[in-house]
Amino acid sequence: MPEYYYYYPPLPQPSPEGKATELLKASLSPSQLAEYKVNYQFTVRGSRRWRRRQYIIDCRALTGNVYRRRKDGSRGLRYCGYLGGVPVADSCLAQKLIIEGDERRFLRTAFPSLLWYYGMRIVLLAVGVALGLRFLLQH
Repeated sequence: MPEYYYYYPPLPQPSPEGKATELLKASLSPSQLAEYKVNYQFTVRGSRRWRRRQYIIDCRALTGNVYRRRKDGSRGLRYCGYLGGVPVADSCLAQKLIIEGDERRFLRTAFPSLLWYYGMRIVLLAVGVALGLRFLLQH
């Protein structure tokens, strides 16, 4: 009697990015999840009780994606808490957990980007200084 061998193709495995996104969505509060679904960012409250700063985590970028929220709700100082070699959603989840758990440690390890905070004033100042130095060197 002949034996039949059936080939069952392997089931498609979810990508690491898909798994990370599902884990991030499962760990967000309902208000954070609603905010994430609208514009792929969410607000996190810091762990220091006397300050209670709020941070915006933007999940569309890998670096420089954490912003301190100003009192008017706009983005303020920008932080870079880059984690290399992981999906974006895992990096956002790690940033969320460290801000909620140990905000002081996040502020010690994350790199603040002052250029974004002060906007074009620094760029214009740098261009003006460069042009001024070039003018002085020519004469």
